[in-house]
Amino acid sequence: MIRNQSCPFKQYFDLTKQMLFFMSSKFSYLCFFNVLNLI
Repeated sequence: MIRNQSCPFKQYFDLTKQMLFFMSSKFSYLCFFNVLNLI
């Protein structure tokens, strides 16, 4: 029963990790694009 309660929390944690990874990759992509514009 305890395992079932922790399961949704793990899914939420994985989703948050994916969101953070997506945001960071998008941010790095924008930085890269800005550097290309500066050159």
